[in-house]
Amino acid sequence: MFFLITASILYAAGGICMKSARGFQEIVPSLLVFFFFSLAAGIQIWAMKNVDLSKGYLLVAGMEGVFAIFAGVFYFGEKIALLQGIGSFLILLGILFLRL
Repeated sequence: MFFLITASILYAAGGICMKSARGFQEIVPSLLVFFFFSLAAGIQIWAMKNVDLSKGYLLVAGMEGVFAIFAGVFYFGEKIALLQGIGSFLILLGILFLRL
């Protein structure tokens, strides 16, 4: 579980860099996108050897989305809409059900 969450965080870090790269106009964030996504994929590949695909993949994708929302709010100053907040809660609830 730790490695799947780590992969989710690294994917979200790649997303932050993707947004910061401004369409490949900023070189460092552009390069970091590939670094974070490659590292996240490597960790996820390693972690998935002991986890069902249906659980592991959804856990990573769901947590990445939630981390991306937090990054948008706290790093980029984006506003979170009510439905976005409800959706994030439902994703977290779904992840909880996957773990049961």
